[in-house]
Amino acid sequence: LQLADMAQLVCPNLVSCTTAPTLKDGLTQLQEDVIASAPLKVLCGSLYLVGEFYGKSKKSSKREG
Repeated sequence: LQLADMAQLVCPNLVSCTTAPTLKDGLTQLQEDVIASAPLKVLCGSLYLVGEFYGKSKKSSKREG
C-alpha cells in the first residue's frame, strides 16, 4: 500500500491525502496549500523535515507580507 492509501484507510473521513516523491516537492506542495488557506495540514516525517517546512513557510510569508 502507498502511504496516502494507508492514511485514507485509517482515516476514511480525510478529504484529501497526497504524497510527494521528494522533500522539495512535498514542501513546495504544502507551502502552496498553506498559502491557499488550506484548513489543516498534517506533515509526517522527521523533526528535520518539519523544521525545514516551517523555515520555508516563514520565509514565504515574509515575502508576501
